[in-house]
Amino acid sequence: MEVTAKSITKKSLFKLYLNTFGFGLFIFSFAMGIFALFGGETVTWNDEHYTGIAGLLISIPLGMFLAIWFTFFMWLLGILGMWINSKIYGLSITFRDPEQPDSSVEDDN
Repeated sequence: MEVTAKSITKKSLFKLYLNTFGFGLFIFSFAMGIFALFGGETVTWNDEHYTGIAGLLISIPLGMFLAIWFTFFMWLLGILGMWINSKIYGLSITFRDPEQPDSSVEDDN
């Protein structure tokens, strides 16, 4: 299924970025915390390396902070890019295996 539109809403773009960049960065940060649990110097805060349980525990809020910060930063850049793109081109999104609406549910329209 393909959807063509002039642009995408800011809220939808933020949710898309949060589901991709945000969760990806959080999982990466948590993985670095797992490595720190086993002695790797993979978690650093204020130029201090944390290992062991401290590294794992610090990686969780650090991952949330990184996820929100980078999502917000990329969202701002995405808004600018989508605004420029909407002035020149449209947006076409192709979905793979879309869910079909249940035919037993009636529309409220």
